[in-house]
Amino acid sequence: MSDLKIICDSLADIPENLVKLYDIEVIPLTIIINDTEYKDGKNLTNEEFYKLIKECDEIPKTSQATYAQFEEIFKKYLERGKKILYISGSSKVTGTYQSAMITKNDLQGEIHIFDSLNLSYGCGAQVVTACEMNEEGKSIEEIIKKLEEIRDNILVLFAVDNLDYLKRVEGYQHQRLQ
Repeated sequence: MSDLKIICDSLADIPENLVKLYDIEVIPLTIIINDTEYKDGKNLTNEEFYKLIKECDEIPKTSQATYAQFEEIFKKYLERGKKILYISGSSKVTGTYQSAMITKNDLQGEIHIFDSLNLSYGCGAQVVTACEMNEEGKSIEEIIKKLEEIRDNILVLFAVDNLDYLKRVEGYQHQRLQ
């Protein structure tokens, strides 16, 4: 059994079967719809999310994982003698990476924080690669080196069925969506 615990946040969109297979700890971000808070992947499925945003007039908001969440989870594994590798969703779109760094600096133990600079599958692929390498017995240094290679070379594309949701995003250049 490995002494490394791999942790990510819900921005990685790891399928549940892989979460279970690799025993990944997923820290849920908070989604706020119509003044109701949901924990991503815990009490709100993707299907429920899309149903709710079709029905609401407001743009859903998100809230990053908190210091308290990181402290609780990091301490749990440090107390079990584990090293921690937390792979975060991109620091360019969420403050979750920064929250993890602040928590790391306040705790004793071996904690590695890795900024995937990606979301969804771009982050998730890095998490799964780390898990596979961990199962192969690779060192934390080897895992991080590989993650850096992936991060520097990954390109994630996406397609949408329609532009309705993108048009509702504040700050997005709507004239390009017509």
